[in-house]
Amino acid sequence: MKTITLALALLLTPGCALFNRSHQPPRAPGAERGDFAFPMMGMKDVESTRIRGDLAMAIALAMDDFFLSMPPLPKDASPAEQCLRRREVWDVEALPHQEGVVIVGLSPRTEECDPHNVALDGGGLYAIDTTQWRILSVRK
Repeated sequence: MKTITLALALLLTPGCALFNRSHQPPRAPGAERGDFAFPMMGMKDVESTRIRGDLAMAIALAMDDFFLSMPPLPKDASPAEQCLRRREVWDVEALPHQEGVVIVGLSPRTEECDPHNVALDGGGLYAIDTTQWRILSVRK
C-alpha cells in the first residue's frame, strides 16, 4: 500500500508543476525577431519614458486584477464593450502615495472605443502595498 501511495505521488508531481508555470508572452518568429534593430537608449535626442520598478509592478498588479475581475463578455457585446477588453486602450497613472504605497488609476480612452464619445463607465483606482505586493484597496 505504501508503494502504491509513493508511486501515485511521484506520478502526480510532474502534473502539478504544470499549474505553477507563469504565462509566457507570445514572441515573433525567429526571422522577424533576429533582425530587429534596437534604438540607442538614454540618448538625449530620443524620447523615452523611464518607469521605476516598483511603479511598473504596482501597475501590473492593478491591471491584472482589473481585467481578471471583468465579467465575461456577452455573445452580443457591442464593439465598444469588446474594445474595452483591450489593455492598450487604457491609460494608467501611478502615484507614489506614502512609504510603501502606490496609487494606480486606470481610465479608458473613450475615443478609442467609442468615436461618438458616449459616456463609457469604467476605470478603477487601486492602492498597492509595495512592501508585500498586495492590493490594499480598490475603487471602481
